[in-house]
Amino acid sequence: MNTTHTIEEFTQALLKPSMYDALAISEKYINEDNDIKKFWENIIVPSMYIIGNKWANAEITVGEEHTATSICQRVMAEYYEKILMHSEQNKEKIIVTISPNELHQVGARMVADLLELNGYDVEFLNSSCTIETILDKINNQNIRNVIISTTLVSSLNSTENLITNIRKNSTEKVKIYVGGQAYTSDKSIETNADVCISNVDELLEHLKENK
Repeated sequence: MNTTHTIEEFTQALLKPSMYDALAISEKYINEDNDIKKFWENIIVPSMYIIGNKWANAEITVGEEHTATSICQRVMAEYYEKILMHSEQNKEKIIVTISPNELHQVGARMVADLLELNGYDVEFLNSSCTIETILDKINNQNIRNVIISTTLVSSLNSTENLITNIRKNSTEKVKIYVGGQAYTSDKSIETNADVCISNVDELLEHLKENK
C-alpha cells in the first residue's frame, strides 16, 4: 500500500469531513493488530501534522481543525477494544498525560494506545486533571514512569512547572519522559525531564531499561 497516497486520502477524509471515509481507509490498512501501530505512526501522525500546518497558515479554520481532530479520535476509538486485549500483560502502570491547559490530545492518546498494545497498563489523564490529581495517582499507585505530551511551544513553561511539582511532591522516584511536536519542532529546547523522546519505539526501549 502506498503510504503517501494513504496519507493524502486520510487527510482529505478529515477535511471533507467524512468519518465514513476516514474509517474505511483505516479498515483497508489495518488487517491485524500489529497494523494499528503502523497506521497510527505512518498515517495519522503525518496527516495531523498537515492539518496543523494548514491551520497555522490560515488555510483552514479552527473549526475545521477541531472537526478533523474529532474524526481522527473517533477512528482511533474504533480500535480501542483490540488494543485493550494487549493491555496489562506487563502489569506495570504508567501515566500518560498532556501539558497543562493544552487541548491537543491525539498525540498523547496515540502514545497511550501503543503502550497498551505493548502490554502496559496505562492511565490516560487529559489536561483537565489538576497537578494535585496527578500527584495523588502517582503516590497512591506507586507510579514510576510518567509521560507528558506537549504540542505547543507556549506550553513548555507550564510543563516545566508540572515536572518540578512531580519531583518535589512524589513519594516515589519517578522517571519523567516528554515528547511531542513542541520538542520536535525545535531540537535546542532544554527540559528538566529525564528523557525527551521522539517516537514510541524509543520510549519502549527506555521503559525496558527502567524496569
